[in-house]
Amino acid sequence: MKRIAFILIITFFSLNCAVSQKIRNASGTAQFRLEEDMSKDELKEKLRHHAIINAIEREYGTYVTQESFVDVDDGNTRFRIFGKTVIRGEWLKTTHEDFKEEVRKNKDGRRNRHELWMSLKIEGKVREISKPEIEFNYFTSDCRKEVCKTGIFENGDPMYLHFTSPVDGYLSVYVAENDEAYRLLPYQSMPKRYKNAIPVVADKDYVFFSPFGDENYFDDFSKHLIDELIMLTDKEEEYVNLYLVFSTEEFTKPSLTLPERGRDEQYERPKSLSPSTLTNWLESNRINNENFYYRQLKLKIIS
Repeated sequence: MKRIAFILIITFFSLNCAVSQKIRNASGTAQFRLEEDMSKDELKEKLRHHAIINAIEREYGTYVTQESFVDVDDGNTRFRIFGKTVIRGEWLKTTHEDFKEEVRKNKDGRRNRHELWMSLKIEGKVREISKPEIEFNYFTSDCRKEVCKTGIFENGDPMYLHFTSPVDGYLSVYVAENDEAYRLLPYQSMPKRYKNAIPVVADKDYVFFSPFGDENYFDDFSKHLIDELIMLTDKEEEYVNLYLVFSTEEFTKPSLTLPERGRDEQYERPKSLSPSTLTNWLESNRINNENFYYRQLKLKIIS
């Protein structure tokens, strides 16, 4: 018995090592100039995007796919070949960011022009892509129709989420703003069996946060209890991050807190958590489950 137990322990340890080797530490860099139509926050997002791509490229490399097209013009045949660079890995977690700023002088005719350049060195966890990702479709709009697709909302506009998946799965939606994050889906009044996420059917077009649809998506939940979303801000402009969480397997939600409602508050707030707790939960699930996906949408509200 001792011999068997010893073999089982060694085998289990070896399997864990094999799994852990899939995740590596990586670092990347990026540098860009602050353009006139860009805020510092927008520049930081651009730097993050390119530094992450740089880190994955350094760790796993890239490959180029080709698409060929044939044009026929007045009897003449012309071939066109397009190349697309694809990275071989995915970014799982950011562990460190180091932003630096530098003011440079640039000659603009007879005048010296001062330009602000910002650089970023990013460090984090990466994993090589071992299978094709599930590409679900989604976008936000300020009306139920696809022609209203937008990521910019005026103060008081409604917000709708359109979603379609190629496979059956489970969906949840969160939003993060300032120092607070909220869970938007499942809806607040849904039965307990939807406490973690809602089931979605493959190839079905969903429009969430609208009680005016022609159909009920869930037999045991009335569309009259659907939470409607209104985009509000007391600033000239404000950004919020929308997170879509999708998995082919059921998952457990993070801990949520019921917010206290003030006497003068006209609108209800959903259950909440801190943005850091949300980020840690998303990253931990993605690291430990390749069937767990999340996507981030940055939305803008203007007054």
